[in-house]
Amino acid sequence: MVFDAQKPIILVFNGLINVNTMTFKTNSCAYIIKKFCTKYLPLILSIVAVGLSIFAAFRSEPVKVDHLNLLIGFMAFVITVYVGVQIYNSFTLRRDIDKDIKRAIEDIEWRVASKINERVSTVSEKFENELKRSNTTSLARMFNTMAISFYNIENFKSTLESGFIALSYSNEAKDVDSINDSIRLIYAISKMGNVIPLNKEYIDGYIKDVADSNHPNSTEIIDYLLKIKKSESG
Repeated sequence: MVFDAQKPIILVFNGLINVNTMTFKTNSCAYIIKKFCTKYLPLILSIVAVGLSIFAAFRSEPVKVDHLNLLIGFMAFVITVYVGVQIYNSFTLRRDIDKDIKRAIEDIEWRVASKINERVSTVSEKFENELKRSNTTSLARMFNTMAISFYNIENFKSTLESGFIALSYSNEAKDVDSINDSIRLIYAISKMGNVIPLNKEYIDGYIKDVADSNHPNSTEIIDYLLKIKKSESG
């Protein structure tokens, strides 16, 4: 039998228990007959037997009591008690079985729900990460486009500022193409030899972003940023 995680089932005493609805399917004739024979028939027979015994006791003539009669009566009494105990045990066993079935259903339901919740949580987390990465990549490319526009009109300060913002987003998204585009623009300006004034509060962050990019030209760009920082301090 193949276990289906969406509709787990368990077979108990030929009765099908559906874990999703936690109800017994008792619409079969065989199940009804079995339930009657195991639960109600012994009780009915016991009542009939007791009734017949009482009736016979009042209708029969007095019986002479001797050792054999006492022995037979005692054995009959013991057998009656034994049968009664067995009937009581059958009811107790039925209750215990019902409790075990209920616990089994609750355990299976909990396990299935845990697996489903775990799966949903994993898929949701992956979706959120992919969405965040997609948004970050879009921002990186947008700032790279702005940096190129500033570079074309020779506004090199805005080119550097936009390029460093794009580099920060590119590192976060781990987008190699965007990292290369940002570094290419920043490196081109650094090789011009001009010290472009930048906000000194951001230079340390720019240096960290360049170092995190692990680009071959990172060392030269960091030297250029340190040169800008020194000139700003001076």
